[in-house]
Amino acid sequence: MSDFDSVANYAFLGIEHLAESYEQQVKVLQAAREHLLNEETLERAVESRTAAIRQREEEIAMRLLAAAGIRDEETGSHVRRIGLFSAAVGQALGWSAGRIADIRVAAPMHDIGKIGMDQNILTKPGVLTPEEFTILKTHTTRGAEMLRPVSEFADLLAGVELHHESMDGSGYPYGLKGDQIPLMARIISVADTFDAMTHDRTYQDAMEGAYALRIIRTMAGKKFDERAVEAFCRAYSAGLVVLPKRREAKSGQKPGQKPEPVVESLPAGPPPTPAVTLVAKSAELPSLISATRD
Repeated sequence: MSDFDSVANYAFLGIEHLAESYEQQVKVLQAAREHLLNEETLERAVESRTAAIRQREEEIAMRLLAAAGIRDEETGSHVRRIGLFSAAVGQALGWSAGRIADIRVAAPMHDIGKIGMDQNILTKPGVLTPEEFTILKTHTTRGAEMLRPVSEFADLLAGVELHHESMDGSGYPYGLKGDQIPLMARIISVADTFDAMTHDRTYQDAMEGAYALRIIRTMAGKKFDERAVEAFCRAYSAGLVVLPKRREAKSGQKPGQKPEPVVESLPAGPPPTPAVTLVAKSAELPSLISATRD
């Protein structure tokens, strides 16, 4: 065999080896691609299944609320708003879609423990007696006990049971402090108080949104979680927290217009006068907030 033939054979063997190597790499790449496609398909299937589960949970929650007798327009609107407001805060905090869905389902059920409670207490146009307030406070633990047998709601119970806890330990039912209170409950607390303050109640007149948030801000770090308050303010300023048109019109804001950014300082003058005097001085902001019964 000539030197030329030897070189040619060597070249052919090299090419054949490269071809085999290339073929193997293509197979590896194809397998990897198929694996990724399978993973994407699986991921989409999981996402679809998760969405279906969330939708089912939401349907169960709404049916429970309906069965609880929450049929009047304002109460029904209130529980829906709490869900939307809380979800908006989760979005402002950069939460995942799953966590946002959780709080959107949990928040509307925050007061489900009021089922069967004396309506004279819930709608009393005045200061509750200590005995009445003791009864009212049981709605948190009662609500949790009602939902505990429903396995789908296991991760949501904290929002129902602990949304009246305060950062300084002065809340109920357990007097928890700071990080002892799950973030879900801290967010629902802010959303619930804001909604109560910006809508007419038997015990107080509605306030405009920006004003209510300025008052809530004075209690950040005491009653409310600072992070939850600031996220709520961001959501409000971004137009993610929307009040009904009647409240927008009352505050001078045009329908559809984004609210003014919430600033640190309180506006001049005393807070709006409640329909019924709940505290000795309406300017005592902590007492004004504590008077909300939602």
